[in-house]
Amino acid sequence: MEYTQLNELYIGRKPIEPLQNQFTIVRNKFKGKPFSLSMNTDKDVLKFNRIVEKLFGFSSFALNISPNQTINAYTWGTTVFKSKEELKRMINSLKASANTGFYHDSSSGLVTGICTLNIGLINCSDFTDEEIIACILHEIGHNFFEAVTDKNCVYSLVFKIIKVLSNINRKINNNIITGKEINSDVIKQDVDNTIKSFDLIGQLSNVFTKVKNRIFSIPHAITNTAKNVMKYMSSKFFRESMEDNMRRTRFAYTNEKFADSFAVMYGYGTELHSFLQKITDYYVKELNIKQSRNSVIIAYKVFDYMLTNALLYILNLMDEHPSDLARIKVSIEYLKRELAKEGLDPKVKLELMKQINDMQKLIDDYINFPKDEDNIAIIRAYYKELYRRFGGDRREQDTDNKALFNAIDKRFDEILNDK
Repeated sequence: MEYTQLNELYIGRKPIEPLQNQFTIVRNKFKGKPFSLSMNTDKDVLKFNRIVEKLFGFSSFALNISPNQTINAYTWGTTVFKSKEELKRMINSLKASANTGFYHDSSSGLVTGICTLNIGLINCSDFTDEEIIACILHEIGHNFFEAVTDKNCVYSLVFKIIKVLSNINRKINNNIITGKEINSDVIKQDVDNTIKSFDLIGQLSNVFTKVKNRIFSIPHAITNTAKNVMKYMSSKFFRESMEDNMRRTRFAYTNEKFADSFAVMYGYGTELHSFLQKITDYYVKELNIKQSRNSVIIAYKVFDYMLTNALLYILNLMDEHPSDLARIKVSIEYLKRELAKEGLDPKVKLELMKQINDMQKLIDDYINFPKDEDNIAIIRAYYKELYRRFGGDRREQDTDNKALFNAIDKRFDEILNDK
């Protein structure tokens, strides 16, 4: 069922201007300079942090500059190491403003964030200040995902369990690789130790107790655990419209699409996706993947990549990040949804139309890139085939982007109308 939003959620760039201006000051100060730990306590970095805290309601936020020379950025999520009670308090601290969007009540003291930028990214002139801010907004968006889409802590707890199972799997595999003795007692001990290392939710502890006692052999250890936990969780909780977006590995995939949408809310969609495309190009060059322009070789390699992609999809082993073209497609869908709403300010309407056109141009330019100038011909052909067949990513055939957008809209209206 389509949800009709009562309040406008496209915020635009105005609230971000102080953040953008302060980041330009920080980057101009450090660009081309040798890395120093003092960068992270510089007065202009601290001022940047305070702006983020004021705008988004973090009780504390840190922009961390890493000495790493690669082109990358990442965040530490606010829900890591949180108990169920802390998660609920954090989610209940979520607020919303028609002028500035989602933010947290900082008095909760639970919402903290770290966004790391490698010094290599700060120094690279191929990336504009606006593109890096778009990336930072994406990373900040990750810190709102569960509070916006999962107010009852259902899916985030399942994801924690899956991470526990992954850790058990890694331990068993490591024992095999290193030649350690493997038997049911060793496996049970690994399960016990891993579970104890997590602050697991009391109501689910009995699930693990029942499941771990059924583990008797390596082939069945992980599969039986996963099946029992997922069967339990799906029968008890998975009854909402977001089911296909949030279960199993698609939880993290949906998180990425939410973070993209968060940056788009503030008018940075085009910059975010140009940033991500450039990052992909850099990774291809770093991996030194030979890129032939011979059509036969390209066709063979694309077939090989598509086969690998299909296997990863079947085994639920795909990286959480959508492909670049899928991400742009989803952001366009989000803005088209905003554009279709009634009563839009004409200025906002023009801004939305421009962003949609600019992002569509990114897709068109990627697809129509001149063959004689293409240095990533095989990779480009592969992503073009994924876009042609699945809208950019195979998982798009299983997910419901409208349900994600509905969840965002519904939560926004719910909070505003509670005031």
